[in-house]
Amino acid sequence: TQNDDPKNSFNKPYKIIYNPEPITLGDEKITGNIVIQSNTKIEVHSTAIFENVLLVAPHVVIHNDVKGNMQIVAFRKIEVGKNCYFSYPSSITLFDQTKTPKNSNSTNSSLSQEINFAIGKNTAIEGSIVYYPKQTGKQDRIKTHLSIKPGAEIIGEVYCKGNIEFQ
Repeated sequence: TQNDDPKNSFNKPYKIIYNPEPITLGDEKITGNIVIQSNTKIEVHSTAIFENVLLVAPHVVIHNDVKGNMQIVAFRKIEVGKNCYFSYPSSITLFDQTKTPKNSNSTNSSLSQEINFAIGKNTAIEGSIVYYPKQTGKQDRIKTHLSIKPGAEIIGEVYCKGNIEFQ
């Protein structure tokens, strides 16, 4: 945690906070035209405060009770916890780059049963949700790609090039 919280005006070029290792955000207050990028994973805890921030990583985990305004782009997996609130114009996008094994059988492959994009109970998102896979195969026809838990509310657009499970 830094003593001076990152802040950047949209009148200036964007700033990048980059780490090739996992990034855990907890007590930071990050505001403005800032990109946070990891080559592995970003975790956001409820004590972090974000306004107009872009998170980019293969795997993004948003823990329970996170609130803010952010754009999230992931390439393997997104997990959004319970009771989160993303104010407009937030967006959560998974450009799924995971490869489906050619010889996988959907009845015995744990990979085919894994949900890539999950939105937890009682989470509200004002903005857009996008799931877009790099490739699709026969086994993808029965797999859940985007799971939306009970009480979740999306005020905006949902695009899923795959299967959505509404609970």
